[in-house]
Amino acid sequence: MPVFQYRALQGDGTVAEGQLEAGGRQEAFRQMEGRGLKPISLAEDRNGKAHKVEPNGKAQTSEKAAGSPASFKLSLGNPNKISGRMLENFTRLLSSLLAAGVPLSRALVILTKEASAPAAKAKWKEIHDLVVDGMSLADAMGKSPDTFPRVYVAMVEAGETGGFSMSC
Repeated sequence: MPVFQYRALQGDGTVAEGQLEAGGRQEAFRQMEGRGLKPISLAEDRNGKAHKVEPNGKAQTSEKAAGSPASFKLSLGNPNKISGRMLENFTRLLSSLLAAGVPLSRALVILTKEASAPAAKAKWKEIHDLVVDGMSLADAMGKSPDTFPRVYVAMVEAGETGGFSMSC
């Protein structure tokens, strides 16, 4: 039976990591949900490499997910800029944390700690600090148009205005 490495949110909003045995990906997701975990990522061990599966069903093979170091790291683009993928991950994880009942300020702290890129870590901390100082999430994001497009900020503002509770 395959072994899966996972990262998931616990009920209190902390990130849990572990492994489990399951007949397949769907069964592994069901086991995680049965334990009260909200999946972030799932990696199946396949002959020394892990096949990483996001909760949305997208798959990606990664040596890092299996715990073996990559022989080199190729970096393209500006390391000080937040990529679209980083923003997508931030959005997905923030949504999951808020849906799990984690307060906004705590969710932003978790995302800051979990960020792998220094630029993302700094930006999420900046957003956190502005929110804790009393600024709305949309206004805090609006101060960084290079990271958060206007349409993104407008959607966050619509969510806040529409009554989606984002308490600190």
